[in-house]
Amino acid sequence: MKNDPVRAAVLAYLRELPVSEREKLLEEFLPHSAITPMAKPRPLMSVGEASEYLRCSRTTLWRMEQTGDLRAVWVRRRKLFRAEDLIRVLREDP
Repeated sequence: MKNDPVRAAVLAYLRELPVSEREKLLEEFLPHSAITPMAKPRPLMSVGEASEYLRCSRTTLWRMEQTGDLRAVWVRRRKLFRAEDLIRVLREDP
């Protein structure tokens, strides 16, 4: 799916749009719940909670961590993600 030429063309088109136009398109084509984060997320979330919050797989979270897009915090032996980092990922440009 990463090498899909249609996906690449759509992403290139979205990057060229002003942010306001991009948001209008997202609101028109995606359900409101798909682009709106939860009202009050917990300050730290486990891997499972973070993947539910971002509506992505655990593998995607791992990839985001490996590329530096997202940073995990270790508390004892648990890997946790900060809510403000997850919100930042949701609001970043594609």
